Amino acid sequence: MKRLVIAAQREWARLHTLLGYRRRDVMLQHPPLHLWIEPTNKCNLRCVMCINAVATKANSGFMELALYRSLIDQARAWHPKPLISLFLGGESTLHCDIFDMVSYAEEVGLETFMATNATTLTAERSRRLIEARLSNIIFSFDGYDKSSFESVRVGANFERTIDNIRTFLEIKRDAGRRKPRVTFYSLITRSAQAPSEQAKLAAFQSTLSNLPIDEFKTEVAGHWSGTFDGLNTADFQEAVPYGDHFYPCFHLWRSMSILWDGTVVPCCVDFLGELPLGDARQQPLVEIWNGPRMVAHRRKMINQDIANIPLCTKGTRGCEVPWPTQVRFGVPVQMLPHCVKLFDKVVHRDGTA
Repeated sequence: MKRLVIAAQREWARLHTLLGYRRRDVMLQHPPLHLWIEPTNKCNLRCVMCINAVATKANSGFMELALYRSLIDQARAWHPKPLISLFLGGESTLHCDIFDMVSYAEEVGLETFMATNATTLTAERSRRLIEARLSNIIFSFDGYDKSSFESVRVGANFERTIDNIRTFLEIKRDAGRRKPRVTFYSLITRSAQAPSEQAKLAAFQSTLSNLPIDEFKTEVAGHWSGTFDGLNTADFQEAVPYGDHFYPCFHLWRSMSILWDGTVVPCCVDFLGELPLGDARQQPLVEIWNGPRMVAHRRKMINQDIANIPLCTKGTRGCEVPWPTQVRFGVPVQMLPHCVKLFDKVVHRDGTA
């Protein structure tokens, strides 16, 4: 019953968010529905499709546990409670307090997500994550054999990584745990979309079918707001399609991100802190959410005045998010509450719209 109440509250909040976006409000009456919190921006790999492979970070480190707890203490008071993604620009399992971070959020009723490259997941670390009651985990695994995997996940070992994932899943299965929900996630490049390559990926995924994986998901690798335009190493150019019309980036109405040092940014791909909105060590999150920098950023998006925003305009066309390929009811489909998506599917299936 409690889960149903929380789900209903989130649907209601998503509807309010959608209406605020449609009205082009710049001052919002609701808090963020999603917080991306970065335990660390350090990573042990140099994946060819990631900004970590080509960018030099001015500073790197680990979020202090006191700062993290202050963020969670603020978020737990919001209605509805936001989703908490414990990853951003680094490998979160490198943080020595990641287990306490997960359990601290889960104990106050916040749903946690984590994406990991799985290279550091020993049996003991896997057990501790499961016992911390992590709600969702995404295994980022790009490739279907040693050659394809290690050419993308530079610095990782194919056999060791897949063994780590198997061990995690076996521990979850043997413990009879419902959580975390598991997604096996693969990015594919333009060349990897060939039918023969897709068949190899499907055959590889079938070898994991006896394990508790809830979803196999693939997406086309992006060019990281133009960062990879012109690079041939990972075949990213023209990989991501653009729509024909501009829509303000919906993330500004739905989520915010906090880097490891407390810097708040509006975008979950702003790994380098190019668009600082405030400092979570000095200001409450809700104050930053409707602060002058965020309001000005929303207004620029509404007016399509983004020529001087590097993160949005890198490359020949810039970030693909404001150019969605799927739009319903005047908004990108990613913004639609689940109830509206369901209604839309029913209507289109019946052929009445």
